[in-house]
Amino acid sequence: MGLFDSAEEKKQKENTKKTQERIAQSGISNLIDEKDLLKVIVEQNECLIRLATANAIANAGMVGDAVVSIHSAMYYNTVKQYFKENKSN
Repeated sequence: MGLFDSAEEKKQKENTKKTQERIAQSGISNLIDEKDLLKVIVEQNECLIRLATANAIANAGMVGDAVVSIHSAMYYNTVKQYFKENKSN
C-alpha cells in the first residue's frame, strides 16, 4: 500500500480523498438527495458493523472469535427477514 499502488489504487485513493474533503466542507447530508438519506444510513451502519466485527476478532482471541462469529450470524439472520425477496413470502 502506498509506494507500490497500482494506477487503479491511486485513482481510488484520490477519489476517496476528494469525497472526504467535500464531506468535510459541506456535510454529507447536504451532498445527498433527501430520498437517499435512509439508504446512506443503512450503508453506514453496515460499515460500522463490519469494522466492529473486524476489530473484535482482531482483539478477541480464539474464544472471542467464536462469540463474534455467533453474534454476526445472528445479526445477518435477523436482517435477512427484511430483504425484499422475503417480503413476498
